[in-house]
Amino acid sequence: MATILLVFIYIGYVGLGIPDSLLGTAWPAIYVEFGVSVSAANAVIVIISIGTLISSFLSGKLIEKMGTPLLVVISTFLTVVGLFGFFIAKNIFFLCLFGIPLGLGAGAVDAGINGYVAEKYSARQVNFLHCFYGIGVVISPYLMSLAINGGDWRRGYLYAGICQAIILLLLIISLPIWKKAHPENSEIKKENLKGVKYSTLFKTPSIRATWVIFIVMCGIELTAGTWCATYLVSAKGISEGLAAKLAMCFYLGLTLSRFLTGVLTKKLPPFKAIIIGYVVLAVGIIVVALSFNSLIVAVIGIFIIGLGTGPLFPSYVCLTPKHFGGEIFNAVVGTQTAFCYVGVLVLPALFGFIAKPLGLYAFPYYIAVLWVILLIATAVLIKYLAKEKRAFYGKKYK
Repeated sequence: MATILLVFIYIGYVGLGIPDSLLGTAWPAIYVEFGVSVSAANAVIVIISIGTLISSFLSGKLIEKMGTPLLVVISTFLTVVGLFGFFIAKNIFFLCLFGIPLGLGAGAVDAGINGYVAEKYSARQVNFLHCFYGIGVVISPYLMSLAINGGDWRRGYLYAGICQAIILLLLIISLPIWKKAHPENSEIKKENLKGVKYSTLFKTPSIRATWVIFIVMCGIELTAGTWCATYLVSAKGISEGLAAKLAMCFYLGLTLSRFLTGVLTKKLPPFKAIIIGYVVLAVGIIVVALSFNSLIVAVIGIFIIGLGTGPLFPSYVCLTPKHFGGEIFNAVVGTQTAFCYVGVLVLPALFGFIAKPLGLYAFPYYIAVLWVILLIATAVLIKYLAKEKRAFYGKKYK
């Protein structure tokens, strides 16, 4: 029964990925049609991210009130509303309006499922979970490219909304399975949620360090995913439809690396996957920066950036129970997801402002700066985990 439930959870995580890559892929067509500046994407990104931030930060309390299964269903329903809202949008105001349910739905289901799988399944399942997220973010640019080539980006949101509605139906069907799969411990223990004060988390240096890592790590992922299509249009002079298809290379790299990390879990534990991810990410940044006028080299670099980014988030989620076990684990997972969306909120939007005066050519250099910050934050985390006698990178500090 636990295996059957895992299949439904994977399907639900495909649904989490579907909306995430649509805006970046469609934006080259959207901002031209609506007559707004390229940086106007920031308004939509900010609204979606604020909603996601709020719901993920409150996910622990929401799970306590309604349980993970119902929370996942309600959250997926909100994303369906948001996607169909984008389909009927006539101007950027509608995109901002329907960005609210899109963001609120994404945050709660992300934190809830991540904590659930990290607690009840193995590191392999966590990586495969995020691999299925990658399937979602690969499907949607393809659907959007078909719509753009047909002359109407809105149909991309229609196709995505239909896919999401089917996933919602399957999640509703799965509701009775959750309790049967883990009857003895089907939910996060309520006493744990009630016993943890957020002030305690803020006072713990190692937890604060993970928040910085999640901010930058997720910021890199969404910046690359959101802006790579626009970068290819502006810097390489290709059509919007072709850029939408080529943007899939980032998500293909992301998905492939998560799949391989899951398959090779025994030989490639989370701490090694993180180190390799950092190195591969650096290589991808260098390749894009040195692509000059070559479209092929730039696309290869974007694919490599996806490869390097892919294992980072699931690997850190896998390490969270080792870092912060016991009663604070679930609260930490919720805050990590929340701070992930702080990065999603701030860093892609910041690049939008930077790109206005400097141009889209700054894309790889901006990601390079974030990579350096990520490296520094990781070193700080290791330092504080050692002081607090916690485990990291396969070593138990005593």
